[in-house]
Amino acid sequence: MEGLVSGLAGVFKGFLSRAFWFASFMPIALASALHLAVAALAFTGARRFALSLLSAKTENFLVLPVIFGGVIVLAYAIGPLAPIALGILDASRLPPVIQDRLRAKRVRAAFRAREILTAAKNTLGEYGGMNETEVKRMQDAYRIGMATGAITDAPGVEAAIRGAEAITRRMAQGELPSPGDARAAVTAMIGALRNNAASLPAGDPNRDLATRLTRAQGGLVVALKRAALEAEFRVTLEQTRFGPLATLAPAMATRMAEARRAAESYSDDVYGVAFDFIWPRLWLVMSTKDGAPDTVGDAQAQLDFSVMAVCLIATVPIVWLPILAATAATPWLMLVIAAAGPLACAFFYELAVQSQWRLAQVVKAAIDRYRLDMLTVLCQPPPATRMAERRLWQGLQIDEDAPADRDVVYRYKTT
Repeated sequence: MEGLVSGLAGVFKGFLSRAFWFASFMPIALASALHLAVAALAFTGARRFALSLLSAKTENFLVLPVIFGGVIVLAYAIGPLAPIALGILDASRLPPVIQDRLRAKRVRAAFRAREILTAAKNTLGEYGGMNETEVKRMQDAYRIGMATGAITDAPGVEAAIRGAEAITRRMAQGELPSPGDARAAVTAMIGALRNNAASLPAGDPNRDLATRLTRAQGGLVVALKRAALEAEFRVTLEQTRFGPLATLAPAMATRMAEARRAAESYSDDVYGVAFDFIWPRLWLVMSTKDGAPDTVGDAQAQLDFSVMAVCLIATVPIVWLPILAATAATPWLMLVIAAAGPLACAFFYELAVQSQWRLAQVVKAAIDRYRLDMLTVLCQPPPATRMAERRLWQGLQIDEDAPADRDVVYRYKTT
């Protein structure tokens, strides 16, 4: 009797959980409402049925609970299919031919992203070098030129001023000049400063030209500093724009797969423990006081909702476009579904990708926080270093296909 009560309590607890209503029930209810709406617009009988449900008739008090209960049962039935739906979106459950084609497209995009990022980093390096060396060279040339006490090459000074002002003007307009153009302007400025005085006394006929040279030099120095900051920002911008494609990690078939890899590769990359080994066991040590299980559960529910919404909403055009094409009763509705269906799927797919990235961050935080507690549960001593921890995890991960290479020593708490 006690077991039956506990089982019923578990069922009702799952029924009342946010994960069920948000991750399982809501996608089914949304897809069911869309199918009913399309049927009501396409067929007169379905329209009458939908209008009768919206009316305040007595029989609706019997029909609506049955429909509601059916949606709940269907939500329970398809809830376990969320991992399969996720596998479709990350291409891991698609046929190899489709998966390879999707990945080939991402590989090309990754190569292009790395080329753009490399160019941005090279630009940053060029401007960084100019700020470190060329600015000092201009200062040294200024001191050498002042010893001449005169303008000895007026055309050269004019050319240097025009080049410096062009770079300064382009930066003021928000354009990042190429390092080659900036270096050419700097070289011309160094030559002009070395051979001409950049400051002359009052009454000298070339004083205005010397003053312009000084002003152009100052503007060029400021432009170089701004260019270095802009180049640094553009590197960050490209890294954010391309995301995982800009890294050296192999490109995955879809963005969803890259977000999933970010979560599942973290434990192995940082601590040397496989995700499939640590994550199911980590739930045993997550503290409800910290709210960690709820945080992870909410992030997982958000992901499941988005994934199931994509797959279930995709059934609307898949089911109704052939039916509407065969009946030819409402061609306008077929056009609406053909246009709105992919847009809705794209919206929920983007939501799914962002939800997977959020779950990845939550998973990383949970592993960082509770992995050492997991070692205590496994009767292992706390490691003193990161490398000691990696060796400890590697010793615990026994290969299922072969016996362990070495024995594992347990350490129990003394009472």
